[in-house]
Amino acid sequence: GYREEVQRLCALPHPDGARKEPSEELENEVQEMVLSKDRAFTFTIDKKSEDDTMGTMAAAAALRRQIDEVIIPEIDTYRIAKLVAGADVSHVVKDVAVTKANAYEKFLAVQEILDNAKVPTGGRVCIVTPGYYNMLKLDEAFTKKGDMATKLAITGLVGEVDGVLIIKAPASYFPEKTNFVITNPVVMPSPIKLAEYKIHEDAPGISGSLVEGRVRYDAFVLNQKKDAIGVCQNPAD
Repeated sequence: GYREEVQRLCALPHPDGARKEPSEELENEVQEMVLSKDRAFTFTIDKKSEDDTMGTMAAAAALRRQIDEVIIPEIDTYRIAKLVAGADVSHVVKDVAVTKANAYEKFLAVQEILDNAKVPTGGRVCIVTPGYYNMLKLDEAFTKKGDMATKLAITGLVGEVDGVLIIKAPASYFPEKTNFVITNPVVMPSPIKLAEYKIHEDAPGISGSLVEGRVRYDAFVLNQKKDAIGVCQNPAD
């Protein structure tokens, strides 16, 4: 199977005064990553179906639909779940349910956790549910900010919040009770290997098209980067 290793040099505490003797050696920490998701699909479209539907079931269109409607959503859902699961428990805000009265406050609370963990502000992204996105737009503490009030009046869109890019994804992509996750793309390598999609015309025993696909993928939260994940959830019932 495919496996990858990530090595990093572990930092040492910085002592006061003169250099410590004898000097300490930096240690390597190795994190092994092995792809665990292996997905395949196959389907056929006979020539009669193509003729009867005037080409709407053409193999290429069906394959595109399979990728867009099944494969990509599955991978995105898996990635968000891994991010949420990879967050340190101290980086999860879930004291009270999010409402339109506290949506912006919860965003600031997660940002504060990341700031206190010395996570760089550059490159942060926030993946949100449509429900949270709507509550944020209804939160007067957020919408009455001068620049945001003007932007919302013109476009109706929330593109960034305090310099953090907002990405909206369907609620079904998120673990239960999750409103949003703030992170950075460097936190989680998400390799996709052997992404093969083939269309065979008139394969043996088939009058029409045989469509095959296979994708192997995974997502790995890096141990030394997990502090850059912050999550907002509603409390358990």
